[in-house]
Amino acid sequence: MHQPRPRPLNRMLLQLLLRRLFLPSLILTLGVIVLTGFLWGKLLGDRQLLLARSIARAVDDYLEHATRVLGAVAQIAEMATPRELSPYMYATWQTYGYFDTLYHLNEEGIVITMAPPSPRYQGLDMSNQPYFQQAKVQGEVTISPPFASLRTGQPAVYVAWPLANGGLVVGELNLSALQEIIATSGEEQYFITDRAGNLLAHPQSNLVAQRANVGHLEIVQRGLTTEATLPCFTRENPTLSSVTQVKKTDWIVVAEIPLLTAYRSYSWLVGIALLLEPLIWLTLTLSFRHQLRRRVVAPLHQLSQGISALAAGNFDQGQILTDSPAAFTEINTLKDNFQRMSHAIQARQAALQASEEKYRTILENIQDGYYEVDLAGNFTFFNQAMRRIIGYPEDELMGMNNRQYMDAETARQVYQTFNTVYRTGKPARALGWELIRKDGSRRFVETSVSLIRDSTGEPVGFRGIARDITSRKQREEEIRQRTAQLEALRQVGLELTAQLDVNVLLHS
Repeated sequence: MHQPRPRPLNRMLLQLLLRRLFLPSLILTLGVIVLTGFLWGKLLGDRQLLLARSIARAVDDYLEHATRVLGAVAQIAEMATPRELSPYMYATWQTYGYFDTLYHLNEEGIVITMAPPSPRYQGLDMSNQPYFQQAKVQGEVTISPPFASLRTGQPAVYVAWPLANGGLVVGELNLSALQEIIATSGEEQYFITDRAGNLLAHPQSNLVAQRANVGHLEIVQRGLTTEATLPCFTRENPTLSSVTQVKKTDWIVVAEIPLLTAYRSYSWLVGIALLLEPLIWLTLTLSFRHQLRRRVVAPLHQLSQGISALAAGNFDQGQILTDSPAAFTEINTLKDNFQRMSHAIQARQAALQASEEKYRTILENIQDGYYEVDLAGNFTFFNQAMRRIIGYPEDELMGMNNRQYMDAETARQVYQTFNTVYRTGKPARALGWELIRKDGSRRFVETSVSLIRDSTGEPVGFRGIARDITSRKQREEEIRQRTAQLEALRQVGLELTAQLDVNVLLHS
């Protein structure tokens, strides 16, 4: 009988590597590249959406602060005469700089006081203005659609605050501050439009002055109904764009980054991987060839020991299988599967570490403070924004208990909050806490607290986001003091008037 001719060693090695290792590894590599690309795109999309939301929150804060300033003027208007109100309106207009003009209208829509004063507008009938009619019907603070200001040429809106007597306090809010909100030094850029697509803020400010309309863009149209992230290829440079809405006005905020910039790091990683893979496989081929020349029959005892170590979960014993010589397909298959398994576990561990580093970078770059404490209230993690708020060095802050930077009453409130969150498992939001910095100064924060659980579901600590509202508290206190001063002046005026009346009666 004719016996099959033995195959040369090199040919057998190449066929073995091609069938059992190289082709599966190539398919696995392509699959990993595709999966990594998908996850990379999702991570970029989430990041872009977070940036768009942060811009939207900043716009909301700007509108909220301006509305509060206008509300303070409205409170004074409820109790003061037009003559008494006029200097306060002018001081508010001059101090805060939110509004180009402040108006005080009576119930018929006639301008009776304004800042800065202008004889041309005094007594003007504004009852036909849409914001006047809207505020009358709704009976609450309203913000008009954006328009081009006749004074500045920049986008502006009317903010109308109804009064109990039927009148209004109206502020022409300048939106040029939105340009500062979207300012950035990187390749990312942002723009803001109204519901009709008219630009309110854009890196090219001349487009805003021209009232350019971008309502035809797909990302803007998508933002009219929902948040979204999608690639845009309609312009010269394709971008990855995310869109969200400003809550108070439903304006559209778009965050963009060039696709080439977004995927630059990913492209480098793929290129390096494709470049290194042939070198790795060449090295493996030479190594396997050397092993086959040195050994013909694999010691089954060593192989059994290696498999037993793998079954017991001892991956450090993988060297036993790597060193065991083998010429049989079955043993090579077992060895190859073990090696793939070990590599896959190491790759997943590396990916988890990289993902943790990315999210840690995001936390370090947000403006609000982020913190984590254990069940006793000791710091276990915080970002740089939180450290700046509390004012302690990083080495002192780690492990510090909240009783060390709070007064007794605030610490008691924090303990009650932690206890409630621990018992109910529900987060607590919009909490106002006063912190004592290392230099003795005090900061006010608005924070939220939620529970941290381990992999088994057991509570292990608390996490939260803290926003420094000290400036807002100070402004509110200033407004309160000014209001009290005006009220005191009014009382003195009333007393003087009464005294004069008494004197007149006595002399008559």
